[in-house]
Amino acid sequence: LSGSSLKLIEAGAPVALLVDGAHGMAADILKINPACKVIGRCYDDGMFGDPVGQWALHGDSPEGAAERWLVDKRPDTGEESALARIQRHPEIKVWTSVNEPVLGDYKREAESVRIKARWLARFEAYLCDRFTGLGLKRVIYNFSVGNPAKPSEFPDVWFALLPGLQAAHANGGMLGLHEYGDVT
Repeated sequence: LSGSSLKLIEAGAPVALLVDGAHGMAADILKINPACKVIGRCYDDGMFGDPVGQWALHGDSPEGAAERWLVDKRPDTGEESALARIQRHPEIKVWTSVNEPVLGDYKREAESVRIKARWLARFEAYLCDRFTGLGLKRVIYNFSVGNPAKPSEFPDVWFALLPGLQAAHANGGMLGLHEYGDVT
């Protein structure tokens, strides 16, 4: 922990997101800034890309896929499971999973987008329940810029995502949006 990151933590940054390989810094961050909400990210390159499409459109249950994401070794590297990584860092109380899931082009594939959104909502709701049982919270969805469409453009997708949002809310979790220039 050094440079501008250290300065932000010392200045009272309210949140710090730690990716794989950086989870060990959580204890140091909390010593410097005990009020900081440290969020851990379990990122699985090989599992994602379009996991929602791969799973949702091929009959894989959201609950089964979520449980495998949590307990199976990383499919891209064979490294330890997300659960093992999470349990090694008990100081981190909030975790993400799927990074920037792809729902698709709602103008050309509206029904496919709805199916994927309903599937993803169940996936995230299941993980919220599992994490609650572990005494942890979740940051769900973690959508990329402009994905999915804004509620004013395609409200159906946000209604489909509602069960996941409700589960995160009940868990004290959050909606993750990557907003680098455009607002979802």
